[in-house]
Amino acid sequence: MQPYRADQTHRPKAISNLAPLPLIDCLVDELLFAQLAHVATESFASENAARLGVMQAAIDNVDGKLDNLGRLERELCQEEITTELLDLVTGAEAVTDA
Repeated sequence: MQPYRADQTHRPKAISNLAPLPLIDCLVDELLFAQLAHVATESFASENAARLGVMQAAIDNVDGKLDNLGRLERELCQEEITTELLDLVTGAEAVTDA
C-alpha cells in the first residue's frame, strides 16, 4: 500500500478537449439554469419578506389594540371607584346632617 499523496486525489480530471460548440452549449445551459435558480431564490426571498412585513404589521396592530383596551379598562375602573367614593361621601354627609 502506498502512502497518500495530495496529487493522487480521486477527482476526475478537468475536461480540456471539448469542441467549442458543445462546450458553449453546455455553458449556456448552465448559465440559464443559474439565472433561473437566482430569480426563483429572489422571488422566494421577496415573498417571505412581504409575509414578514404583513405579520409584523398585524402584531403591531394587536399590540396597539391591547394597549387601548388596557387604557379603557383602567379608565372604567377609575370611574367606578370614583362613583362609589362619591356615593359613600354623599351618604356620610346625609347621615351627619340628619
